[in-house]
Amino acid sequence: MSRLLARTASLLSLAGIVAATVVATPASARDHGRVGAAIGGALIGGAIVSALSPRKVIVDRNVYVPVAPAPPPPTDSFTPSAGVICYTSQRACYTMGGGYNPQWTWSVFAR
Repeated sequence: MSRLLARTASLLSLAGIVAATVVATPASARDHGRVGAAIGGALIGGAIVSALSPRKVIVDRNVYVPVAPAPPPPTDSFTPSAGVICYTSQRACYTMGGGYNPQWTWSVFAR
């Protein structure tokens, strides 16, 4: 309720400022009353729209879903040499750092 009251107060103060500016124009500027009225109407309309527009930002919490955990490594692994691990289900060998090792893959699985 207080937010609505604050918006209404700011709208009324802005409308008062615009009205005072339009009324306090010199006589020569009043000759172009239609232009001034259009500008004043646009300012008042913009103030009304901005005062009544919702300021709440809607955040969808479902956009960022948690990442699924990595699958466990295959259980059918063996180590033909230090620093090398081979998986029979993949028919591939890797270094302990995780990089593919084509030399060991060829020597173990190409026969």
